[in-house]
Amino acid sequence: MTGAFDAAFVEGTLIEFAAVVRADVLDRIEGAVDVAKQDGFARDLDAASRAGRDVGNAGDGFGRKGHRGAFARRPPFTAPRGTLRAPGKSRAMNADSLRALQAPLKDRYRAEPAAALVTLHAEGRLDDPQGVSCSVETGRALVTAGLHPATGGDGMLACSGDMLLQALVACAGVTLRAVATATGIPVTAGTVRAEGELDFRGTLGIDKAAPVGFKTIRLVFDLESEANDEQLATLRKLTERYCVVYQTLAAGVAPETEFRTRVAG
Repeated sequence: MTGAFDAAFVEGTLIEFAAVVRADVLDRIEGAVDVAKQDGFARDLDAASRAGRDVGNAGDGFGRKGHRGAFARRPPFTAPRGTLRAPGKSRAMNADSLRALQAPLKDRYRAEPAAALVTLHAEGRLDDPQGVSCSVETGRALVTAGLHPATGGDGMLACSGDMLLQALVACAGVTLRAVATATGIPVTAGTVRAEGELDFRGTLGIDKAAPVGFKTIRLVFDLESEANDEQLATLRKLTERYCVVYQTLAAGVAPETEFRTRVAG
């Protein structure tokens, strides 16, 4: 891994990941709303939606500068981040248009559950026998990842640890925007930042007691919003619940590995 931060790659990753994840996230949210109507949880969403529509008259004291609440209790991090732009600056969306957009997919998945199972792919090439690096195709650009300076790298190549955090930022940002749109919770703009702490003694094999992976990961949402505390709690709960990367990390999904060999020539 390296400490280099590639802005072009981040932008490409956010766009690419958003395109892949958005449909799945929105469908999961819509499905959850349907199921929730049977167990009473929908009352929270309905209340949030009503509060979102009426927030201008609520007199809750949260101004245009935004409310951070539980989403931003820590100071800003110099870490991978994404920007939450207002929906009108990309493609205008509201709850009704999202439901209309997702209806054909929902109907298909209900009729054919297997159709909802999608395999995502990533591939890297080990073409430099003299270097300690791996070139990854992102769909928009070829990114070469290498050693972090803390493990002997020169800082000129991308950092795979940063790439992991960037994926989390992208997925969390898309999920939050989808939840806000579906529930009517007002979010004008904002940023999503992720920071992870590594003990490099682990990956260098110096101390067997030191973990090789991230010891901690922090995810901070700094929102421009007039949402009240109840709405923010709903936004946080549903964002964490339906963010694919967040849930993958939280569940501790262990990758399955397979090694194949061939003779060069």
